[in-house]
Amino acid sequence: MVLLSSMTLPTIQLKLLQRLMQHVKSTHLKRLLLFFQPHTFTRTIALLDEFAEALSEADAVYLAQIYGSAREVDHGDVKVEDLAAKDQ
Repeated sequence: MVLLSSMTLPTIQLKLLQRLMQHVKSTHLKRLLLFFQPHTFTRTIALLDEFAEALSEADAVYLAQIYGSAREVDHGDVKVEDLAAKDQ
């Protein structure tokens, strides 16, 4: 099981997940389960494609609702379901 924060850059996440998948496949472990909660709506909008690419490395992804910043308002421009749809 891996927990990732969207505070980590997606390129770092992607490299980390690729290495984890290589490790999982080289051991007796069968699956990589990933729990992810995007942080801020603006970051999620800006990095939606990159997050989706990084998340696609896992066998199963569980997404929590976007954690909004106190400095921004949720205008409904992006939802965690948008990220889930890109990961399919």
